[in-house]
Amino acid sequence: NYRVYLDEVLWNLRSTNSASTAPTVLFTHCPEEEEAMMAVMEKNQTYNRKVCSRRMWLAYLYRNYDFAAKMAAKIPEDCNFYYGIERIPETFSLGLIAFALIRKGRDVERWTRISTDAMDKLSKWAVNSEWNFQHKLELLKAEQAWTTSGDELRAADFYNAAIQTAGEHCFINEQALACERFAIFYGETGDLGNARKYFELAEGYYRDWGASRKAEDVLYLRQSYDVS
Repeated sequence: NYRVYLDEVLWNLRSTNSASTAPTVLFTHCPEEEEAMMAVMEKNQTYNRKVCSRRMWLAYLYRNYDFAAKMAAKIPEDCNFYYGIERIPETFSLGLIAFALIRKGRDVERWTRISTDAMDKLSKWAVNSEWNFQHKLELLKAEQAWTTSGDELRAADFYNAAIQTAGEHCFINEQALACERFAIFYGETGDLGNARKYFELAEGYYRDWGASRKAEDVLYLRQSYDVS
């Protein structure tokens, strides 16, 4: 059932014992569960959407943008039938994935449309609940400023705001993500001192959240930028 699937997602965030397999691979220790999941997905559109949405988010979190795009392609852009709280992380993930793929020059027109839709939705939601949505919107604005206009100062302001707001509003997982993305921003723009600072913060927040495997991933990423 879906709870079993969510347990697998958490396993790929927490367990360093699974480090020998790709973090987007599920049910490596229980193949029959994978088969059962696929069978249900073929028959249930809502369940299929939930699974693809979570796998998309997991792929983004581990920077497997191609697999994230593959999962996103399974999610209809017309989502009028799909309501509920699950729509929130899906929209947030799609916006973040869109900016990552735009920077890579992948299907820019389509992903620009998706990023705009995500930001429009988050902007409306933030009006109704700043506590839940403001830091998400600020992170998307940071990615947008860096990606579409190359305005590094504006991007840095929004990254800082996202980190601060996520912390104040007790979203340590998204505070960690904002720090990681800020570190990547600094790594790509050549400021390795600040990249080190925010990679270390991200690693610490992920560990505090309980995502040990993701924390190890950030450590590896930090080393790849030669800022260990």
